[in-house]
Amino acid sequence: ARGSDALSLEDSVLEGGPHRNFRLRPRRAAFGQLLKGSLYRFKCVLSNVGVQASRYRVHQPDDGNGNVHPLVSVLYTPGSVAAGMSVVIEVEIWCTECGVINTEAAIETETEHFFIPINAVVLPSDTFGAWELEGGHIPCNVTAIDQLPKKMVRSKAPTVATLRKQLAAKREAVLMGKAEGNAGKLHDLQDPVSEPHVPSMEIDWFVDGTRNLSEIKEMTARDRLRERKIQELKRRGRPVNEASLAAVEAELRLKFNSPSHTSQCVLSHI
Repeated sequence: ARGSDALSLEDSVLEGGPHRNFRLRPRRAAFGQLLKGSLYRFKCVLSNVGVQASRYRVHQPDDGNGNVHPLVSVLYTPGSVAAGMSVVIEVEIWCTECGVINTEAAIETETEHFFIPINAVVLPSDTFGAWELEGGHIPCNVTAIDQLPKKMVRSKAPTVATLRKQLAAKREAVLMGKAEGNAGKLHDLQDPVSEPHVPSMEIDWFVDGTRNLSEIKEMTARDRLRERKIQELKRRGRPVNEASLAAVEAELRLKFNSPSHTSQCVLSHI
């Protein structure tokens, strides 16, 4: 059924009855007087008054000739609405021309169809200013928006498929000799990327109250590791004697005389 401003008691009962799944408030998008060159949105609430989840979709307003209306659009998020939940639907008017706007948008659900009548009057700036001085004001559901219309704003960046098509077009232009400059070198999406340098997780520092920082920096990596091993023995409560020191020296010889450590040292000197 088409929405109207007049809502009787019978309509109120039927809208929440067993034959209706959705209820729209307000039932008409009456913008009133609007200023040319501005963007306005009218907020409606679509509620699921049924007992189970249901889906809906909105058919955009047309201009009377079967084409999408160039000035009016409906903003919504398609999907399912759970029972007892509501979603917001916004009707947007981009006032680029003066005149009367009288159209409607259709809401299609799984069990019913109904319409949102949309009407507005777009006035030039002088007429709109005089109307405001006489006490005129836009309805409370209408909001002036200081931005471009949603349908004119790009919602997301180009997809990977689009980028691949662009690369293929550039590569074909190079082969045909139509590229300019240094366009012969194209980086594909699958070109190898150098691996990032992963820092070592090994601790190369120790605390010694008898040495200053410059002395510790001048020590070799082997001497610093030896001091750390001795401090680790003390921290664990183990004795520092000839046997434990011999075990530390054996571990240091095994580490610093290994082929992998020797090659790393050579590369670091290079």
